[in-house]
Amino acid sequence: MRLVCSRTNLMDGINIVQKAVSTKTTLPILEGILLEASNEFKLTGNDLEIGIECFVAADIQNTGSIVLNSKMLGDIVRRLPDSEVLIQVKENNLVIIECENSHFELKGLPSAGFPALPSIVKQNSFNISQKIVRDMIKQTIFAISVDENRPILTGTLIECKSRELTFVSIDGFRLALRKFSIDNEIADFNHPDCTHSPLVQREFGVQGVCEPVSLIKAGIKSRLILKKTAYNGVTVAIAVSTD
Repeated sequence: MRLVCSRTNLMDGINIVQKAVSTKTTLPILEGILLEASNEFKLTGNDLEIGIECFVAADIQNTGSIVLNSKMLGDIVRRLPDSEVLIQVKENNLVIIECENSHFELKGLPSAGFPALPSIVKQNSFNISQKIVRDMIKQTIFAISVDENRPILTGTLIECKSRELTFVSIDGFRLALRKFSIDNEIADFNHPDCTHSPLVQREFGVQGVCEPVSLIKAGIKSRLILKKTAYNGVTVAIAVSTD
């Protein structure tokens, strides 16, 4: 694998997928970020509960994949000058990172051991303003329970029925409900437990950013995909599982 990308875009991608990297695990590979270069350059973080994919603009010279420790990669890229970054994978999973006069050699892990995100069969989806999603999460997140003994209450019910989008949170004492009318005709949409709402709020609730967000209900098992295109050409997808 060999590619060149801007340090700014790479750092943005790392910061995004790090939110899904496990910090307490007995599996070292879950502490890493999967880097894949094929038609696009993709970064992936997955802690087995939530997965984040991020596509970063890059000049891909050779395809391939590798897993690098998330903290180590983030610390290195954060200190690089604001210029073009070369990432190259050589034999025995040796990774070379170069930027101007900086040169780093890291030992990576084979990508075959990284848990892949499930293939998605889209069922229902619709687009909505990012600002609306941000406001709806902000107005219901306070009523989410923090009691892990009742996991169903640690998320937010997301339902779309009869052109009306509804967010509902409840912790056993408080109930928060927020509704929004949708203009276009869409199929009924229901996701019983959108966990990690604080993460979704941070990632899709950037003040001043109003690009559309796609909400996708996918597969037989309960999965919610939220997708947006951020600035600098970085595309983000968050997969939330209730399995």
